[in-house]
Amino acid sequence: MDLFTIGYEGRTLPQLIRLLEEHFNALVDYRPEALASMRQIVVGGERLSVGHMRRALDRLPSTRLINAYGPTECTTIGCCYAIPAALPADAVSVPIGVPIANT
Repeated sequence: MDLFTIGYEGRTLPQLIRLLEEHFNALVDYRPEALASMRQIVVGGERLSVGHMRRALDRLPSTRLINAYGPTECTTIGCCYAIPAALPADAVSVPIGVPIANT
């Protein structure tokens, strides 16, 4: 499957989520320059890979990365965390932040 030609037909939601995660990780691993023009990237969904976030921070120094979290049922963001340019050396996960007021 080509990284930029994705056929969604017939896939389940968990399969689509996994596919999107793999593609973000693949972009960070193999073509981070494809994201370099982005000033800010909001990543949401499943637990983020600390390793891929470290690589993204290293390869995209001018891009602000934000981890967003919210209940799938209402397609909203309930909290978010602006990922610092340097994750702590002992980080084992990427925080989801604190609740956004009135959400």
